[in-house]
Amino acid sequence: DVGLFDLIPARVNVFLLQLFVATGLWLWFRGRRFGKVVAETQLVEIPASLLVRSAAELQRRAKADDWASATIRSDFAARLRSEHRLGPDVGIDVVASTVAERTGYPHASLVQILHPNGDLDLGDLLSTIDHATPHVFTQAPVLVSAPANPSPSPGSLSP
Repeated sequence: DVGLFDLIPARVNVFLLQLFVATGLWLWFRGRRFGKVVAETQLVEIPASLLVRSAAELQRRAKADDWASATIRSDFAARLRSEHRLGPDVGIDVVASTVAERTGYPHASLVQILHPNGDLDLGDLLSTIDHATPHVFTQAPVLVSAPANPSPSPGSLSP
């Protein structure tokens, strides 16, 4: 009664067992790095309009400057509305005046950037947006008037 495994030499069986154990140890060693997800702060903030600018540059090379400028302007206006908590249906004149009031950035420059029929070519538009970005996207505080000495609400602990 000779079986198939009896035909394999003992050293080959030991080798296969060692190979199996070594592979298991290697997989355990490589897999131990995968644990719970750790939330880390983002060290480098990539501008949200970088992709839009790249697309605009490609469109400019394809001789579609009007489309590229409109895309850049709409992206900038959407970012301004989001940053300053303005509704999506707010007009560009209201956006420009509100942002200028809150940040101190010149109203005329904002209108020049945001106006759909502006006279800036694509290169000037991008440089103007680059100049305006650090001034208007600095997590501007929301201007809310609060009472100087608020009365405690019912059910809250008073100091």
